[in-house]
Amino acid sequence: KNPLLDTQIATPCGHSFCGFCAETFQATNGGGNITCQMCRQSIVAFCQNRLANNMLAMVEGECVWCHQHFPLNTAKDHVKCCGELETECSRCHAAVKRANRNSHNDECLMADIQCECGVLLKRADADEHRRNLCALQEIVCPLKCGETVKREPTTSYFHHESHGSYASMQWAYSANNSSASVTKFACQSIKMCSLQSSDAIDRKKS
Repeated sequence: KNPLLDTQIATPCGHSFCGFCAETFQATNGGGNITCQMCRQSIVAFCQNRLANNMLAMVEGECVWCHQHFPLNTAKDHVKCCGELETECSRCHAAVKRANRNSHNDECLMADIQCECGVLLKRADADEHRRNLCALQEIVCPLKCGETVKREPTTSYFHHESHGSYASMQWAYSANNSSASVTKFACQSIKMCSLQSSDAIDRKKS
């Protein structure tokens, strides 16, 4: 503790100590009652040192962070609200000014966010998630027809219970068409299934 910020460091017996010594005495006794180091009288609690407080009120101090001037007896209150004072982010442990705390929360890489697909993840992992895992991201059709489909509906299509009907349609269509046309037909079928899956997802959300 800084003695200038702790004016409540007087004992009932009239002796005064700085905040650091007061905490040291209490820690040594496990938080129990302590005795005055000057007269050995038992100390139940520390009280405000009015003499020190009055003396500090007559001295002007300057904040080392924002350079604002104020009476030293109000220094402790100023430290609690100074916007330029740096605090540690509890998630990424970066030093952040108190005034910038809200904006930092909106960009902290270790903050939890929710992707549009519903997955919870760290902001730092968002780009990789969208590239490789996000169910709502569009990917190039695996049949290489040039079409784009959403990742999850495409995967669901290959395991969908109605896949057999699409396959039957594909084989029937392939009897009189080239392999390129068959590929195009299959992709159109996949895209149709994707649209149906997307509509189902939207209905669930609504």
